[in-house]
Amino acid sequence: MNNQSKTYYIWIVLIIVAVGFVLWMGYSRDGDKEVNAEGWFRGGENAAAVLVEYSDFQCPACAGWHPYLKQFESDYGDNIEVVYKHFPLPQHENADITARASEAAGVQGKFWEMHDILFENQSEWESLADPNDTLVGYATDIGLNVEQFTTDIDSSAVNAIVQKDLTEGRTFGVSYTPYLVLNGEVFDNAQGPDGLKAAIEAVLVVGGGEKGSDAGTSTDMTTTNASTSNEGTPPAVPDSY
Repeated sequence: MNNQSKTYYIWIVLIIVAVGFVLWMGYSRDGDKEVNAEGWFRGGENAAAVLVEYSDFQCPACAGWHPYLKQFESDYGDNIEVVYKHFPLPQHENADITARASEAAGVQGKFWEMHDILFENQSEWESLADPNDTLVGYATDIGLNVEQFTTDIDSSAVNAIVQKDLTEGRTFGVSYTPYLVLNGEVFDNAQGPDGLKAAIEAVLVVGGGEKGSDAGTSTDMTTTNASTSNEGTPPAVPDSY
């Protein structure tokens, strides 16, 4: 083999090694990517099943999933931890301000009260050019100090919390809402509430938690939280817009 041929094969080997290294780095980064389960949560702090939800208060599918997630919280109690993360989509004009409204309520210890009222009354505010008066009304309804609420909703501290979740979600690869992650595994929304229920049950079997009281039955929860105007079965595919 002459020197020219040797040089050619050396370059081929180097190219193969380089490509392999790049691919390995890509797979390694994907494998190391973990969702942060810190944030507002309901349920058991050390639960066997941890469900992280990246969500948008103006997202129709998120409002559709809301009563089902609340039912799971009720069914599984301390065996499940449901964590809420903000991921306001840019096409939803009132998504950012409602995310900040929930955090402003959280300053006064009432994040979940605002969270629930926003989803359950989504149709009231989703199309408003200026939802501030409506949000102040909700703040009054749940017993907040309105003056503090109106200050906090525009504060840099509250905005930073929302932006932190948004940045974290993008890093993790979130591109639609609701984006559900159960014990580190991204859930396929197309499986619907029954699929999520089955996945939770499977996690609890492995983790030693207790199953829900209606284990094995269909997840028919359309009458739960009847005050919401956005009830019903969520779309069969993620609301990715």
